Amino acid sequence: MSPSDKKSIRLSIRHQRETLGSREVLRCSKAVVRHICRTKVVRHARRIGVYYPFRNEIDLLLLLQQPVMQGKTFYLPVIGSLRFEPLHFAPFHTKTRLIANRFHIPEPDVAVGKMCRASRLDVLFVPLVAFDGCGHRLGFGAGFYDRTLGYLRRRRFWIKPRLFGVGFGFQQVDSIAADPWDINLPAVVTESGVIQTGEA
Repeated sequence: MSPSDKKSIRLSIRHQRETLGSREVLRCSKAVVRHICRTKVVRHARRIGVYYPFRNEIDLLLLLQQPVMQGKTFYLPVIGSLRFEPLHFAPFHTKTRLIANRFHIPEPDVAVGKMCRASRLDVLFVPLVAFDGCGHRLGFGAGFYDRTLGYLRRRRFWIKPRLFGVGFGFQQVDSIAADPWDINLPAVVTESGVIQTGEA
């Protein structure tokens, strides 16, 4: 798959997602949250990384309203000031002050000392533009999650966090050619359920 092919998929799926109505986004988001709340590994997790929904992404912030999620700590990604710096994760709740990063995505305005690395999370939900049945993920192209989670490529046994991609069913494509630096997803959650890819 050439860079132009990936660009074409990104443009097509992002356009399809961004033309969704707010009621459809909410309906699918609620369905995804229901599936997540029934997932054993999530129910046992204490530290959960989510993302702030941007341009009609599935809204995982609805998880904070679920009774089964009470007592868990949620984290949002924070982009560092350096270009190739990995993501950090800041604790987040409904009263956390948010500021827009350079991509205009809200992130917690907290001290660096309160942030943690991905390896401290039990579960991390990863946004995506497209995915395939083998767990290959196509993101926005900036590589933040691949850099942040690069250590997982060297694991002999499972190392935290457990990864779940999140998206709409129409974001699944037949095949995405993986680059050496890509991090595969063991599971993806859509409005239809949890898709196991066999990459665990």
